[in-house]
Amino acid sequence: MARARVTRGMILKGRVYAPTIPANVSVGDVVTNDPSNAGKVIRADASDATKMPAIGVVTQKSGSGKVTVEGRHGVLVTVSGWSWTLDQPLYVSATTPGAMVHTPDAGTTVVQRVGFATAATSIVVAVHSEVEL
Repeated sequence: MARARVTRGMILKGRVYAPTIPANVSVGDVVTNDPSNAGKVIRADASDATKMPAIGVVTQKSGSGKVTVEGRHGVLVTVSGWSWTLDQPLYVSATTPGAMVHTPDAGTTVVQRVGFATAATSIVVAVHSEVEL
């Protein structure tokens, strides 16, 4: 089965979206385009190919529920609740939608690297093409 690739034209530059379910999307979540609602985003999920590929990481959330999604390589994102291992890659999680993990989870349908840790609470966004398993 062929999968869409994240291409240069798809990499986002701080684009603002309305999440399909605003309460489900937070700063630091990895998101993808919602295939059922054009122009909206949902949390990416590596165990469900319909919720991939990731397009970026949420960097801001407004009071109205809209989110800013950053997909450009090299953008720094910091979230106080994170606890990453320095210089390790980050992948879309298959067990927690919207989350990132250092090692692809068991049961991962699609592997996609989305960044790497620069500190315990910071990552650099680096959305890569997905690789189907």
